[in-house]
Amino acid sequence: MLAKGGARRPRPAPGALAFGLALGLGLALGLGVGLGRGVQLGGSRPDLAVRAIVLAPEAPEAGEVVSITVVVENRGRGRVLRPFNVSIQIGSELLGSVQVLDRLGPQETTEVTRLWTAVEGEHPLVVRVDPFNAVEEEDERNNRAQVTVTVRPPRGVRSITLGLFEAAAAGLRDGGHALQVQTGSELLQLFEELQAAGAEAQGAFARASRQLRALARLLPPVLQGEPQVQQGLGIAERYAAMAEEFERAKEGLQRLNVALLVEAFEALRDELAALSTMELEGTSFRGLGAALALMDRALEEARALERAAASGEDVDVEAVAQRFLGALAEVGAIWVGAAEEILQNGSARLARFTADGRDAPILSYRPPELLVIAVPGAGALRFELLDPEGGLVVEREAQGGELRWDGTDAQGRPLPPGPYFWRLTTLEAAGAEKPAHTELGRLVVDAVDGGGTRRP
Repeated sequence: MLAKGGARRPRPAPGALAFGLALGLGLALGLGVGLGRGVQLGGSRPDLAVRAIVLAPEAPEAGEVVSITVVVENRGRGRVLRPFNVSIQIGSELLGSVQVLDRLGPQETTEVTRLWTAVEGEHPLVVRVDPFNAVEEEDERNNRAQVTVTVRPPRGVRSITLGLFEAAAAGLRDGGHALQVQTGSELLQLFEELQAAGAEAQGAFARASRQLRALARLLPPVLQGEPQVQQGLGIAERYAAMAEEFERAKEGLQRLNVALLVEAFEALRDELAALSTMELEGTSFRGLGAALALMDRALEEARALERAAASGEDVDVEAVAQRFLGALAEVGAIWVGAAEEILQNGSARLARFTADGRDAPILSYRPPELLVIAVPGAGALRFELLDPEGGLVVEREAQGGELRWDGTDAQGRPLPPGPYFWRLTTLEAAGAEKPAHTELGRLVVDAVDGGGTRRP
């Protein structure tokens, strides 16, 4: 199986990047030397290592399908010329040994992803790169990495819809914070900060994209077709594309290639425009549209550098860089504000679940506890409970904004222990402006022995 994704470009040390980029810009803009040539490194051996292990979801619960992504980096000075394998093992279970065909250059990375169904407890996760020593490396001692994966017991009641809003907001919030770089620095530090901001934003959108996809995988197929899930997957695609463009922007800096930097930000602008037309379960992303004019302003500064590089025209690089970063910082502030608005508006319409009158999150549920579902201001509620295959187990309806259920099926029998999935449809009161909306979630019924004690 080929590794997912593809080779990612060099990530030099910050000091070396700043000095090299400033020198390249000075030569290019002062003497008319092209910015797109870069520096060719001398021949030597590659050095494969694990740069990161990423889980989605980051804090899994038992029963969830977890995406395990391994980021492999070539830390050496030579290119990888032969295929190599990456093995991923959790506990005693070998998830796979994946062959990688990417010819990684110095400081380039590639990703390998496998899926695992989480089991409660702590599990050692071991990754081995090139376990068969197919690649002759500078250092063979750094090809192994190990982390501990902690899997929590499943919560009694969990809103998947809330998770979608939280993941969508996190991408914008964290990506926005990454762009809010201080612009009072000197030129060398400005380019270091731009490099770091791009890396942080890339990671933020990549994490949010993985989390949105992980939430969709948690649901049975019949619920994966729900509009909000498909909307979440559409947002995940936009976030993944934005992560790729931030990676390309970094590549433009690393290669001293202003044209590539401009291309990446043009594509980012297009992705942002598309994202601003989207919605998630009735909550609009149109607030992002305010950032488009600022993206255009940042692009004008980048294009000024590109034109100067092509013509040899003298230009104040530090002033242009500060204006570019200033525009990006304003874009970031809009993203953070939009994230807060999306999460606030989305979560305001969600239901509140309580069990037997306890005013606390339901960490475990056991029939015949009385489950109370409340949506203030609703005209009517319809609650459907499905088994893991998507079959209908329970259907209840109630007028007004409160529905009560004692954990029994249509025949009045307590539900067997295990995971179930629910769909709650809220019909607004007559004459209300808000239309009907839907919330999706998971309910886990605990196993209980004859004495009422929860089974391990």
